[in-house]
Amino acid sequence: MEKRVLLAIAASALILLGYNMLVYKNVKHSPVVSKQEVVSSIQPSILTPATVSTQSKKVGLNINEEDLSFKTEVMSVKLTPLGDINSLQLLKLYEHDKSPVEIALPPVNPEADFPLSVCLSKEYLTPKRFSYVDQYTKEFSYGVESLPGVSVTKRYKLIPGTYLMEVELTIENLSDATLKNNVVISWESPCKVAEVGDIKKAQLKHSHLTILEQTANAGGNVEKISHHGAGILQGILTFLGLVAPTTPTDSVIEKKNITWVAQSSQYFLNILIPEKSVSTEAIFVKTIDNRIRMGLSTDISLKSGETKIIKTRVYAGPRDTTILKNLSPEMTSLTAFSGWNSLALIVLWLLHLLYKITHNYGVSIIILTLIVKVVLHPVTKKNFKTMNSMQKLQPHLAEIREKHKHDAETLNKEMMELYKRHKVNPMGGCLPLLLQMPVFIALFTTLQNAIELRGATFLIWSDLATKDPYYILPVLMGLTMIIQQKMMPSPDPNQAKIGMFMSIIFVFMFMNFPSGLVLYWLTQNILTIIEQILIKRGIEK
Repeated sequence: MEKRVLLAIAASALILLGYNMLVYKNVKHSPVVSKQEVVSSIQPSILTPATVSTQSKKVGLNINEEDLSFKTEVMSVKLTPLGDINSLQLLKLYEHDKSPVEIALPPVNPEADFPLSVCLSKEYLTPKRFSYVDQYTKEFSYGVESLPGVSVTKRYKLIPGTYLMEVELTIENLSDATLKNNVVISWESPCKVAEVGDIKKAQLKHSHLTILEQTANAGGNVEKISHHGAGILQGILTFLGLVAPTTPTDSVIEKKNITWVAQSSQYFLNILIPEKSVSTEAIFVKTIDNRIRMGLSTDISLKSGETKIIKTRVYAGPRDTTILKNLSPEMTSLTAFSGWNSLALIVLWLLHLLYKITHNYGVSIIILTLIVKVVLHPVTKKNFKTMNSMQKLQPHLAEIREKHKHDAETLNKEMMELYKRHKVNPMGGCLPLLLQMPVFIALFTTLQNAIELRGATFLIWSDLATKDPYYILPVLMGLTMIIQQKMMPSPDPNQAKIGMFMSIIFVFMFMNFPSGLVLYWLTQNILTIIEQILIKRGIEK
C-alpha cells in the first residue's frame, strides 16, 4: 500500500476521533464557581442551591396527581406540587423499551432543582394556590417570604401540535415600597445526554457517547459553550478505556441581550425563548449530579400597585432541522448541519427522499452509498490509475534510492525526472482523497446525528442510531478493509502490516458508533472492492 494511502487512513482515524470529541463533550461534576454581582444584574448565587432556603422549596400544595398532568398529541407534562416540571415526555418518540422519551428528568439530589423553577429576590417561590384553566393550561400562585405584598403567578400553556409551551409570569407589587429585583427562570436537566437505555449510566460513559452543549444567542451572535477534555490524545486514551475522563474547568457564564438559550444532546433540545420586548440575561452554571443549569434573568422595577408580565416560550423536543428553522432561522445553528456542515443537509435531504421510496432507512443508506460511489467514481478511478502507475515505477524508484541514498538532492532530482518521463504525478493520488473528505464528513455528520435513524430498523438491527449490539457490522467492516488493502499495490511488507493494524483499530473504534454509520462504511468498502476489480480489468485490457 502506498504511504500516502496509509497516511490518509491514519488522518481519517484522527479526524474521526477529533471530530467525535469536538461534538461529544464529556461533562463531569465539579464544585460550582460563584461570583458576586450587584442586585440589578445576574447573580450566579441565585441559581446556586446552597443559597436557597430548602424549606421554602420543599413545601408544596396538596394536589391530585391527575390535576398536575396535561398533554397534547405530541407531549405530556407532569408538574410538581411546587409548580415545576416533574416529567416531560415526547409521545411520538420512543425509547428502546417502546416507552415515550423523557426529556426532563427530576433531580436525584433533593438540593437540586426541577426544570422551570422560578426564584425572586434569591428565594424560590412559596405556592399558595393552584388553578385548572383548561386542558392545556395550568396556573400556580405564589408568595415570597422575604417580600410581603408581592405575589407571583406562573401559568403553563401547552401549544397543541408543537413541542412548545408558554410560561407566563405575572409579578404584582401590592406593598407600599418600590420593588427592584430580578426574576430567574431556570432549567436544570441532563437533556437525555446519550442514546443508551439508562440515562444515569449514560452520564458515566466516555465523551464520544455524551453530549451536553449550552448555547446562547445574544443579538444574533451564536456562541457554543463546550466542556471537553485535554485534546485528541487524551480523547483516544479515554476512548480505549486506558485513562479516566478528564474533569473540565467549571465556569459561570453570563450573557446579555438574549434571544434564546438552549441545552442540547445528540437528538434532543431544551430551549428557553424570552419575549423580545424584555431585556433578558442568561446564565449557565454547573450543578450537582453532572447537570447543567441554564437560566434567564430579567430585572424588574415595580412601584406600589404595578404589575409586570414576563413571557417565556419553552421548546422541548427533537433536534430536528425543519422544526427549528420554522421556529427561527438562527436556531438551525443548534443542529449538527450548520456552518461548514451545510453539505450534510443535502445528504439528509437525499436520505429523506430515498426513505419515501424504500420505507427503510437501512436500505436507503445502502442506496445513498451507491449514489455517492457512482458520483465519485471518476475521482476514484483517477486515484487507482495513479497508484497503479506508481506501482510500475517501484523497481526504478528502488534503483534510484539505492544509487543515491547518500545524496538527497540528487535522489529527489532523479525521482522527479522519472515521474516526468512517465507522466506520473506523485501527488495525484492525494488530491482525489482530499476531494472526497467533505463528502465523507457530510455523510458522517448526517448518519451520526440524524434523528430519523433513531429507532429505525434494518434486518436484525433494531436501532440504526445506536451501536451494533452483535458487533457484526464493525467486524465485517474490518474484514472488508483488509480485503481492500490486499487488492492495492503494496511492495513494502511493513506498510501492509501497518494497514492491517489500522483495520483492527477501525474495528474497535466503530464498535461504539451508530450502526447506521457502520452500515454505510461497510457498504462503501464492498462497493470499493467491486469498483477496484472493474477498474483493474479495464486497465489490463
